[in-house]
Amino acid sequence: LDGDITSNILNYAYNYWYLIPENIRNDFLNQGWKLVITDKSISKEFDISYEVSGITLPKEKKIVIYGSQSCIRYALVHEVGHYIDVRNNFISRGIEFKDMYKRNGSKMLEYNNNYVQASYSEEEYFAEIYRAHLLGDYKMKLIFSNDIEFVLNSCNNIGAVYKNEEA
Repeated sequence: LDGDITSNILNYAYNYWYLIPENIRNDFLNQGWKLVITDKSISKEFDISYEVSGITLPKEKKIVIYGSQSCIRYALVHEVGHYIDVRNNFISRGIEFKDMYKRNGSKMLEYNNNYVQASYSEEEYFAEIYRAHLLGDYKMKLIFSNDIEFVLNSCNNIGAVYKNEEA
């Protein structure tokens, strides 16, 4: 926790944290990563010119989420999607996923404007696909099933094969 975070916000964050599969949560902790809920503006703190709800900082092994329910609801699972990408040596940058992004990155936004970041880059699309799956967005699961399967397959070995390796 960073700043004045209420127990209600902390409990809300725990609810979303426990949606993450256990192998991913354990790996996150075993790799020395931290999840920080803050009352500070992430945009100001990290000199970002637009408002963001969360940020993944691979070099610092940290995910920072702004401490409001809407930011936690949107960003916590999304940022863990970035962690999964990091642990897979940025699999989102590979040819296979880049092709998926070219085909579907902007389509995701057409179906639901809550997924605006999906159109920004391969890495953002990867994280949004993970979020759509984990939060049970069934329409997205049907439309983007191949892309979701790719992302989920990248989760399978996390916490098993990679347990003692650095990302």
